[in-house]
Amino acid sequence: MTIIDGFNLGMSIAGIVLSVCAIGLSFWFYDKAKDAEQRTLAALEGIKSQTETLKDITAKQMGKLIRSATEVRPMDEIITLIATFRDFPSPQIQLKDAQISSLTAQSIEGYIGAFFYASFSNLLGQINLPKIEDYDEKNPVHLTIKGVVDKSSVDVANVGRILSQVDPKLIQASSVVGYYNDALQWVESVKDSTAVFVEKSKS
Repeated sequence: MTIIDGFNLGMSIAGIVLSVCAIGLSFWFYDKAKDAEQRTLAALEGIKSQTETLKDITAKQMGKLIRSATEVRPMDEIITLIATFRDFPSPQIQLKDAQISSLTAQSIEGYIGAFFYASFSNLLGQINLPKIEDYDEKNPVHLTIKGVVDKSSVDVANVGRILSQVDPKLIQASSVVGYYNDALQWVESVKDSTAVFVEKSKS
C-alpha cells in the first residue's frame, strides 16, 4: 500500500466516523424532540383536566350567586359568595401556558437539530459511498456508509415534514434557526444510496 492509498483510507475512515457521529446526534436530537413533545401533551392534558374542574366549580358558584339574587338570604352570606367568586384562582392556567410555550420551543429545537445533523450525515455519507462497481456487500465499511446514507435520507424527509407543519414564526424565533437555514440549503442534495449509485455511475 502506497502512502497515498494509506492517506485515502485514513480519510475514508475519518469520514465514516464523522458520519456515524452525525447521525447519532440526529437520533439524539430526535429523541429529545419527542420527549419534549410528550411532556407538552401531558401538560395539555393537565390543563384540560384543570379547565374542566374550573368550569364545574364556576358553574356551581354562578348557581349560588343566581340563587342568592333570587332568594332572600342574610347579607353576610351574599357577601361571602361574591368574595369567593371574585378570588377564585386562575393564574395556574397562565403558568401552564408558559410551560407549554417553553416545551414547544424545546421540541422545535430538537427537531431542528435532528434535521441539521441528518442532512449533514447524508451529504458526508454520499462522499464516502463508493461507486456501484466498487461496492462490496461483505465490506463492513461499505455497509455502514450505505446504512448512514439510507437512514439519514429517511430522517431528513420525516423531520422535514414535521417542521413544515410548524408555524414559521416559531422556527424563526428559535435559538438554533441558523442550523435550520443551513439544513434547508442541503435538502435538495439529500439522496438515498440508490440515487447516489446512479449519480456516481454517470460521472
